[in-house]
Order: sequence, then C-alpha cells, then structure tokens
Amino acid sequence: MIEGMDIETVPAATWAVFSFEYPAGFSYYTKNHARIIDEWLPASEYQHDEKVPIVEVYPMEGDHWEFWIPVRRK
Repeated sequence: MIEGMDIETVPAATWAVFSFEYPAGFSYYTKNHARIIDEWLPASEYQHDEKVPIVEVYPMEGDHWEFWIPVRRK
C-alpha cells in the first residue's frame, strides 16, 4: 500500500464505463463528467445508483483513464 492512501472495498454493481485518452480527456474532466451526468444518463435507460461510489480508474499502462458510474435500470 502507498503511504497516505487507503484501500476500500467497492460493492458489486452494474457499471457504465467511459474511457478517455490522455491528456485531452483528463483536461476536460469537468466537461466530460457533466456531459455523462447531464446528457448520457437522462437519455439512457439507466439512472445513477447513488448507493455505490463513482470510481475513476487510472491503468498502470496505457494512455487513457476511465470513469465508472454505478447504474441501475430506470
């Protein structure tokens, strides 16, 4: 474990996963997040499952990062 970091268990869920390329995807983090929440979710058949935390994934290799949103059917 890295000093200053915690390990948490994330509950099982259904996830909508969005992948973004570095560096542009990260520089538009706020805009990407807002579009997912304000545009994609309302237009989809899912809603945010607020009982489960949103997860950001930064792979050890590669040039992308992922935004995982827990969802459930409307």
